Amino acid sequence: MPELPDTHPLVLYSRDQIGRHVAMERMRFRDYATLLVALGEANLPMPMPSEEQIEVEVETFRKLMRSTWCYKPGATRRHLPPICHKSLKRYRKIDMPLKF
Repeated sequence: MPELPDTHPLVLYSRDQIGRHVAMERMRFRDYATLLVALGEANLPMPMPSEEQIEVEVETFRKLMRSTWCYKPGATRRHLPPICHKSLKRYRKIDMPLKF
């Protein structure tokens, strides 16, 4: 594929200067998968969140995990209510500490 100009919607989306819905609208794509394929064909990277945004999302995940009633720091499956056992059964051995 020839080099795309800096104003091309795929280039702008790849640089995170426009959102995916705007890029899809400008390119007249029906779905996100088509946009991703077009990025790949143009040899452009997907836009990535900033380091600050990643840190915010990690902290939000930590808060959510700590607030759930199925999680207790240092707990093993023996200490969890039965409903939690079902969701963890395929991932953890009975005496294995939970690590989040």
